[in-house]
Amino acid sequence: MPQKIPFPASTEYTSPLPRMTPEEAGVPSDWLYNLYSTLEKDSEAVLHTVIFVRHGAVVAEASFRPYSTSICTLHTPCARV
Repeated sequence: MPQKIPFPASTEYTSPLPRMTPEEAGVPSDWLYNLYSTLEKDSEAVLHTVIFVRHGAVVAEASFRPYSTSICTLHTPCARV
């Protein structure tokens, strides 16, 4: 018996924060690309997702393998003590 209700694939995702391009927020796209590339290559950085918010809007979002922004992941580091 499954422990949780399946998340319907047809559910449309809506973000509580507006989105804008990096340039609209005053952030160069090539700077973000270089930062994400550097983070991806760093073997000591154990990242799931990095999101940049500027002026109240999401300007960049990236997930690193094996994680994905299309899959909801719940993490409870200390469920039972």
